[in-house]
Amino acid sequence: MEELFEWVAEPAKTTGKPSITTFLPRPAKKKQKGFSNKSSKGRRSKESLKVGNAGEIAVLKSEKDKLREAGLKDLAEQIVHESAEGNTPGWDITSFDENGEKIFIEVKSTTSKTITSVDLTENEWKAASNPENRENYYLYLVTEALKTDSPPIQILENPYDWVNSGKLGIRPTVQELSLHLLKPKTK
Repeated sequence: MEELFEWVAEPAKTTGKPSITTFLPRPAKKKQKGFSNKSSKGRRSKESLKVGNAGEIAVLKSEKDKLREAGLKDLAEQIVHESAEGNTPGWDITSFDENGEKIFIEVKSTTSKTITSVDLTENEWKAASNPENRENYYLYLVTEALKTDSPPIQILENPYDWVNSGKLGIRPTVQELSLHLLKPKTK
């Protein structure tokens, strides 16, 4: 296997010795208004951002159509695209059900025909499992997001209940280690 790897991978052209130093933490980040302090946003590729945005746009349109068809045009105008506003409540869209009750929608999108698992951020799972949100928290799973103007949307209501009842499983997969110094906590 090693020989195959060496054959496929071009060896790095290095000259001299690499610079090796002891780690020094970076200065604390300044929090910017309207932006998340999470670096996970920066890890997403341009393509995945396009797919995610296409899914969110499809869900926004679907939610507005649903409310207008239910005679709730005023509520359709009150839908908030949280992620587009720079808000990070733990979901992408705040909408309403046909009874006028607020619902919280986290959108997960793909260009494929199926979604077999999704990554939830710590903030998303915290919001989904919050007793105040659980009953009104939804995952909207959008497939074929870039292939059609109205991609299929599958709705998973109350993902916390699905996990809590043992029907679906959830496990931590990533821990992010910030290399910036934390500001000391004030008493």
